[in-house]
Amino acid sequence: MFRSIDYGISGDCCGCFLLHCSTTERCILGSLRPGGSPMNPCEYSALREATGHLSRLGLSLQTVIPVALPAESYPATRKNSSTGQREIQRDKNGKPLPAYAGKNPSFWKADGTPTQTSHRKAVDEAELLARIDIAERLGKPIGLAVIPSTDVVVIDFDRKNYPSQEACDREWLGLLDLYPELTQTRIERTPGGGVHIYVRPADGMASWRNAAGKRHCHFTTVPGGEHRGEVLAGTRVCVCAPTRNGAGAYELVNPDHAYSLVEVRALGAIGIYPRATATGSTTKPPQRQSRTTSTPPQGSASAAPALAELIGSKARDVLAGGCPYRGSEGAAVDRSAQLTGFVKELYSWVNLLDAHGLRFSGSPDDLIQQAVAVLVCRPGDL
Repeated sequence: MFRSIDYGISGDCCGCFLLHCSTTERCILGSLRPGGSPMNPCEYSALREATGHLSRLGLSLQTVIPVALPAESYPATRKNSSTGQREIQRDKNGKPLPAYAGKNPSFWKADGTPTQTSHRKAVDEAELLARIDIAERLGKPIGLAVIPSTDVVVIDFDRKNYPSQEACDREWLGLLDLYPELTQTRIERTPGGGVHIYVRPADGMASWRNAAGKRHCHFTTVPGGEHRGEVLAGTRVCVCAPTRNGAGAYELVNPDHAYSLVEVRALGAIGIYPRATATGSTTKPPQRQSRTTSTPPQGSASAAPALAELIGSKARDVLAGGCPYRGSEGAAVDRSAQLTGFVKELYSWVNLLDAHGLRFSGSPDDLIQQAVAVLVCRPGDL
């Protein structure tokens, strides 16, 4: 188990970075710039090797044709309920939509024609290898996809939900900083600059059900925060490394843990919260009842320590008027970064204390309000 991690980012000419772990003298290699490496032909041998490892890990798998095929030749169709005929689907300009967009569960038949399949239908290792063999013989691109479930979910950080690549990287790297156990699970960089983090939620995603019993999909990293991506848990496949598409490769961020899946108590325990998209509101994690700090008899051994005394040093620094968290232009001028970091660290401690059944006095909501008051009133930052 890691105690603390000091991440440094060092670039080189091909756009890679090293995440240095000061406590283990190990590093994680990833791609900083999407598409930074040159496009290579489909690596069939690497796909075969990954198929074996992922199958033995117990994951459900499918194949994908990882590039978009011409819509004119392979248009998307839908059955007309009135006529019973299949009709070509078109965009607002009347152009046909492609049936193969690069992420659909699909494969090549022996005669060279593409065919689609269901994301609900897992394929065994023998069939996967047969599809890779056919694609190699035809010289066609093929890729792998995991079928997530409530047992193994993929936290999909989507680059388009951030103002910049740097902002996206700062978010997920910050998550690893707060929850270092995540450095030991499978993490992938997508060609578009996003990130996949694989975990096993011990609660089977029960905490992600809404009042109607349906499971949330969109997530935020701060209660009340912005939409940052999707938690994939069975609604569709997740294209995975070492697949290559037209933009580049899905790359492993931490190859040493490519086939390891960390178990977490619940996604909220690692700072991932559901966001209800139907109304645009955010579903906050279950709030503990506010605790009224009482004055126990002097010398009583049952007095619960104050939450403000148990949280980490950075969070305490915010309450004292400091600026310990990194911001987009420097922590000292970024109140948003301070509040975001404070809330994440606060709830990580609350979740940890709850997980071990440890009592404390005080309410996290009160501490958040205290932090807001400190940040708003900070001199020279209005």
